[in-house]
Amino acid sequence: MNNASIKLSAAVSILLLNILCGCNESSSQQAEKATEKPIPKQRFHLPKAYPKGVERIRELFDSVSGDGELPEPITYQVLEIMHGTGAAAHSHYHLLKGSGDQEFEDDGHETVGEKTHTVVVDWSSELTDLARWLPKIAVGGDMDEQTWIKVQDLSASLSGELESAFKGAGDAAAKREAVRQRAESIAGTIEQLESLVPGPVAPPTAE
Repeated sequence: MNNASIKLSAAVSILLLNILCGCNESSSQQAEKATEKPIPKQRFHLPKAYPKGVERIRELFDSVSGDGELPEPITYQVLEIMHGTGAAAHSHYHLLKGSGDQEFEDDGHETVGEKTHTVVVDWSSELTDLARWLPKIAVGGDMDEQTWIKVQDLSASLSGELESAFKGAGDAAAKREAVRQRAESIAGTIEQLESLVPGPVAPPTAE
């Protein structure tokens, strides 16, 4: 083999080696991205009291079924604190408020890392979240069991109707139209939920 052939063979070998190394690096990066899981569904955008939850449902519905601008998405940041390794690995999620320093309890667990996530909740997701979680929100109040059962049934009905409305709706405009087509039925369910909001306690009458 002459010198020209040797040099050509060496150049081809180097080129193939570079290509293989590049492929390996790319595959590694792709695998890392593939194993990165989205954070669990967060509920920091949900109110903690039943009256506020129903009030927000009404606000969103009136806005979407009307002719004005669609509600702006809710955006907030969540701090993920990672604890443990191997089978014991888990994460805790905390709402970040403002720019001040915040301290979070670690429950005595070993912290191995932290990551900040930005959560964006559009109006359709907020509406479905409210409908789904309203019974759990109501648990924290003074609602009696029979009323709570009614809330559970109505919430399931509203959640199912919204799920059906948004199925196959590709964008915000399509979702809005789907809500408008079911406006009468959705409004009726919301009115029933509103009727279950506890009224103010009347002061005792003097004897």
